[in-house]
Amino acid sequence: MSNIPCLFSNDTPPVNLDKIRRIWHNNEWYFNVTDVLVQILETDYKHAKSIWSTMKQRLGDAYPVITENRTQLKMKAISGKMYLTDVMNAKGLTYLYNEFLKPNLRRKQKRLQDNKDEVEQFHPRVEAFLLQDGYEIQHHVSLPSGCIIDFVAKKAGQTLVIECKSSLSQGKLYDAVGQILCYCAEFEHLVTPCIALPTQIINDYAISTCKRMQIQLLEIGDDSWKGTIDPHQELRRAVKFVSTQYRTQGKSDTWVDIRIQTIISNKQFIEALKAAVVNAPSNLYAQATDRVYLGLWERTTAQLRNELQVDERKNPRDSFGEYALIYTRLTEMVITNKLDNIEIVTMTMAMDIVWEVAQLIHTQAQATAHALGMDLVTEKRLLSGGE
Repeated sequence: MSNIPCLFSNDTPPVNLDKIRRIWHNNEWYFNVTDVLVQILETDYKHAKSIWSTMKQRLGDAYPVITENRTQLKMKAISGKMYLTDVMNAKGLTYLYNEFLKPNLRRKQKRLQDNKDEVEQFHPRVEAFLLQDGYEIQHHVSLPSGCIIDFVAKKAGQTLVIECKSSLSQGKLYDAVGQILCYCAEFEHLVTPCIALPTQIINDYAISTCKRMQIQLLEIGDDSWKGTIDPHQELRRAVKFVSTQYRTQGKSDTWVDIRIQTIISNKQFIEALKAAVVNAPSNLYAQATDRVYLGLWERTTAQLRNELQVDERKNPRDSFGEYALIYTRLTEMVITNKLDNIEIVTMTMAMDIVWEVAQLIHTQAQATAHALGMDLVTEKRLLSGGE
């Protein structure tokens, strides 16, 4: 029997072979595929098993390197019983990782970084553009469906509903067109759909597509995008504007700082869901948000709006207490982290992750609420011995 080989090269995530079931077969080691995915994707066994099931269906028999180096052998389960299990040798696993797992993980990381750059660098330029043109602006506006609009801008009876894209491909253009038209359909009054793009990436196809779909194209200054305006200065400017809006409502400096952080982390949460969930429904974010609120605060979005006495078009977080914002942000950050470490998930799996994390943070939030003697969302005093 040969020594156990190193599965991958040095540029892969570390794999603890002690936690991977293996069996000697046909003069070489075969490894439990699900156990390997648990290690690489840093997830639990249930999710890894679902991921492998989905991947196996997609791959089929189209990749000989995988099919020729994969088989089913009996292995002992946690229950102690022996079951036929998908196993693969080092050659097959290396191919699976290099050809499918690694590229997708890199694409997901790039999508998250692009989104972060868009929010931190491009959005401030869009805000500056709109402010200079005399618009009153709302940033990251929540719709009844649970979707989030990048900007709503109003001036002289005109309302612009704006989706921002800091980079452009045909797929991104299609996404932006579909998103903005669906967003506008949720407004009861007439609004103008807009897509904001840096001037230098606008092409004839984008212009003609937006014209046919009756979408206004906002060209955001080429010079500012190339860096003649300090992005950090622009970000501070945008943050100052949003802060001013909240402060006019009587919010404290601490509350405003926390709220701005929740806006950024919420955007990352949305992108993580989009990147991870296979065949995601159009109301993915609304379902996930409801799940967060129900698990964390034991109230749905509608119930929170009702309790906080806010309009259905308003984001209930704008009326949350400071601690509620902190725990909501923490919940979405942990969910985002878990989704980022998983290759692909089904809708059910994603909702399980959301619920699991929300319940975990709920325990901490409840302990804090009882220690302070108040409901963290409404900041009302708790009844003696009650919630």
